[in-house]
Amino acid sequence: MNKLIKTVATAAMLLAMVACGKSPESIVNDAYKNAQEGKFAEIAQYAIPDSVEALTEEERQMFDNYLAETIGHDVYASVTVDSVTVNEDQTEAKFVATTKFKDGRSFTEHGILRVGTDNHWHFVIDKKAGDDTEIYSVSDAEKATPELMRNLYYATVMTLASRGIPEYQVKAGDILANGILTKKDLNHAFELYKSAADKNYVPAYGKVARSYDKGAGIEKDLEKSFEWYTKSAEAGDAYGMTCLGDVYYKGTQGAEKDYDKAFYWYSKAAKENNRYGRWMTAECYEYGRGTDKNLKKAKDMYYDLYHDFDDNDAWRRFNRLYDAN
Repeated sequence: MNKLIKTVATAAMLLAMVACGKSPESIVNDAYKNAQEGKFAEIAQYAIPDSVEALTEEERQMFDNYLAETIGHDVYASVTVDSVTVNEDQTEAKFVATTKFKDGRSFTEHGILRVGTDNHWHFVIDKKAGDDTEIYSVSDAEKATPELMRNLYYATVMTLASRGIPEYQVKAGDILANGILTKKDLNHAFELYKSAADKNYVPAYGKVARSYDKGAGIEKDLEKSFEWYTKSAEAGDAYGMTCLGDVYYKGTQGAEKDYDKAFYWYSKAAKENNRYGRWMTAECYEYGRGTDKNLKKAKDMYYDLYHDFDDNDAWRRFNRLYDAN
């Protein structure tokens, strides 16, 4: 958590991809000012996909509130940009800033901006952590403060989900269903899944089905679960295919055990490169369930699973079949 708080000031920088026309001095000062005031949406809006309009004022406040829940925005005593030095050809600027927290701690941050191929200034980010200093020196945002990026992702997703965008409703549902960066809320998660499903967003079908299956956020209803698993599978969703395969393989949700149907759905999921679908297809070949027994195909599929996913269980299955032949 300390590392997360230490890098809150950098939140604005991580997503900015700074607008053209500003000087390095104003860019750095604005970034730290926004961070100090908790106005992360001022900068983070640049992370929202191009297909989504800019945040409204209400959504900006919502974004900041979500972020404040997990990071906290009232933690600074002061943030001071000590220096910004630009090189002779105006392509790189180095800066130093000092952050003081209300609990008495402080740290110094060294950073770099460079002019990118688009002729815009960009913050250059690569965390090399010391006890008191954060240094950003390599253009590789993937390596920058994973905790911070997760929190920014959370705030962005929850804000966009509030717009009723199905893709983000499902992502927000996953966050709430799993208690990621916030308290678990299965009821709200189901509401988001169902809303997305009602908009005919196929990836939501399996989520609704599982909610009914497990009684997660909604009263358990195996009949509705079966209906939604079927709808998901028939719509081409690999997750729904494997779940429907399980229903027939085990004889659950009120359906009779039917290995032929189970193999049909597992093999369709396998063709979509679904890992579990591939595993269960191999198992069906191994034991001759729903298809002719074919140990060679089973062995080959287990080997491929080991190769593609470093799956040790698949390696053990492969070796067992290899030794038996």
